[in-house]
Amino acid sequence: MAVGRDDKKIARTANIWMVIRDSAGEARAVREAQAKHNKVDVKEITQPNRPMLGTPQHIATLLRAYMDAGFDTALVELPAPYDHQTMERLMLEVKPLVQSE
Repeated sequence: MAVGRDDKKIARTANIWMVIRDSAGEARAVREAQAKHNKVDVKEITQPNRPMLGTPQHIATLLRAYMDAGFDTALVELPAPYDHQTMERLMLEVKPLVQSE
């Protein structure tokens, strides 16, 4: 409120890199293959909270934490080749888990 704006009226958006699989290890392997495909060192695209890698339940827990912190929108960034499994699982498995809270 120091600048005269109500915090609740500020739209917060998170840019998220994500791979959804049946295990964190499988998701990590997919992310590494994506980096190799794009000729990027995987260390350059790994930060403390990025990317989100793991099962639908784990991803939903992480997304709920963003929501609890006040984020309204998550932009999911997917590198080439597009990860259709992550897109499908995000819509069909993760979304219902996040919305059920």
